[in-house]
Amino acid sequence: MDALEKALVEQGMTADEAFDHLKKLAEAKKAAEEGADIKSSNLRKMVDEIVDEQIGARAKAATKIDAPPDEPVAVPPQLVADMWLAVKIAGKHPSQMSAKRLAKAYFDQRGLEYDERVIQKALDTSDTSTLVPAVLQRQLYMDIEKQKAMLSNFRVIDMPNNPWEMPYQASSLTIYGVDESTADSSSAVAASDLGFSKITFNAKKLGARVFWSTELDEDALIAVLPVIREDLVRITGDGWERTFLFGDETTANTNINYVGTAPTTTVAAKDYWLQADGVVHSCIVTHTGQALDIAGAMTETKFHLTRQELGKYGTNPNDLMAVVPRELWYDMLTLTNVVTPDKYGPNATILTGELSKLFGIPIVVSDGIPLTAADGKVNDTPGDNVKKSFVMINRPYGVIIGRRGDMRIAMEQVIDTDQTKAVVFSRYDIQYPFWGALAYGYDIT
Repeated sequence: MDALEKALVEQGMTADEAFDHLKKLAEAKKAAEEGADIKSSNLRKMVDEIVDEQIGARAKAATKIDAPPDEPVAVPPQLVADMWLAVKIAGKHPSQMSAKRLAKAYFDQRGLEYDERVIQKALDTSDTSTLVPAVLQRQLYMDIEKQKAMLSNFRVIDMPNNPWEMPYQASSLTIYGVDESTADSSSAVAASDLGFSKITFNAKKLGARVFWSTELDEDALIAVLPVIREDLVRITGDGWERTFLFGDETTANTNINYVGTAPTTTVAAKDYWLQADGVVHSCIVTHTGQALDIAGAMTETKFHLTRQELGKYGTNPNDLMAVVPRELWYDMLTLTNVVTPDKYGPNATILTGELSKLFGIPIVVSDGIPLTAADGKVNDTPGDNVKKSFVMINRPYGVIIGRRGDMRIAMEQVIDTDQTKAVVFSRYDIQYPFWGALAYGYDIT
């Protein structure tokens, strides 16, 4: 058994399946490189079998490692992961696989309309890059937006260009009392001016890059690619969550994330929370009247007083959401009026171990709010940051998040160092149409 067959067997194939697979892979590669008609039924069949067998191999391997016996892993038919694995197994450079031609055949066979925009170049514009379909990018977006409080609970709009101006009605019309009209010269009702304004979105970028060796791929007991993908999802989501909640574009030593020392502004390696002014910045820097110094432990009364900072935007609990760090959430589990069944009914925290609402307002836990100093900002001396805080937001009026373009995730073999590298980039912005719809409670012991 040669090295390629062995690699396939280690992914869950039998020896016969591995031999047949490599034979079909070689035939499809040869046909594609010789310029065969990609719409021919034979080539379509070969491509389909290659993709399906790769999916099956991945499913078997993943099931053995990660899934409980009764819950088999369902691996979606995403072309790029299959093609990339095929490249790695075969020990070929992506350009030798005629990736674009095989991609066209795949889409044709699946009955999908092929669009050049569906295939994204990875890392650069050369023909030797690994290609990434947009379906994988959208899946990555969905993973991020389902997991993070700010992306899963607030309006996210796709920006048609960058920067992008979105108009909104900034003030209401005026209603007047009107007397009965008894003559042609009767006065018309007084006119109201439409109070329109605009929000300007300017999406900024977060990105990450990672290298790993061929030896890691070959010697690891588990598939490396899913682990890396999971970590890319996690760090990207965590980065935007912190930026949306605690971001500050200030580059001086007054930045609320690092008071006392200027943040890192190194090109392509700067502190990620410099990419937008977050909710907390809006409450304690831009509009200081939207912050409440709680100066003590969290109580139901303090929670309610923070809600009062919202004024007219705080009356309907169904419109509100409180975003709290996990340190504060643990404290809130023992609030007097939620802990026992006689006060909070069957949802009492002593029975459920969770607190989903207070005063009818949903409570969402987020790691995007760090511990702070007594002024509600993060000090450059870690020992000073022992206070907790939280934000309360009117969901329809407080926040709009702009997203520019698809997630770009890319992988490429580095042949001169025998490594693989992966990068991920995403672009978002956050804006606040009505600043009174935000509130920040801080200095909580």
